[in-house]
Parts: sequence; C-alpha cells; structure tokens
Amino acid sequence: MTNRFCCQILDLIVPEFRNQGIGTFLICRLVAEAENTGKAIHIYVETFNPSLKFFERQSFSKIAEDGLNYLLEYRPRFFRDFSEDDLSSKSS
Repeated sequence: MTNRFCCQILDLIVPEFRNQGIGTFLICRLVAEAENTGKAIHIYVETFNPSLKFFERQSFSKIAEDGLNYLLEYRPRFFRDFSEDDLSSKSS
C-alpha cells in the first residue's frame, strides 16, 4: 500500500518461511528504495515480536502504539529532520 510519502507493509513473511533471511533481504531492498524515492516505510509489529529489534537496527522508529502493535516508520535520511506537517506545507 503506498501514498505520496509512504509505503505500508501489510504482511511480510508467512510463518513457515521465517528465519531464512527472506524478510531481511526484502526490508533491505525496501529501505534502499525508500532512500532512492524519498518515501517512508510503515509497518505494524506486535509489541512482543522478536523482529522489533531487527527493525530498530534498520533505523525504524516507533511512531504509534495500537493495543498489542507498534506502528514503526523508516524515514529516508533526507526527511528525518522534517515533520509530516513540514512535508505537507512544502508540497502545497
């Protein structure tokens, strides 16, 4: 799912294919694409999910909490110093 400033990951890897490096490969490719296009990446991760540490190592930040889920965001380097309001006002 994408919009002007963001790509949202809905589900990454089904359980029987986890821990094989597939998710790492895909996230690293998405991060590279985010850097090239200037789009952020959003993903919901359960608060108890061990993959939280992986996403934090990849520079994802917690931006919201929804019950048992965190909404994580990867923001390309160029945009890390800007708020969403700053970006909206610059595009108008």
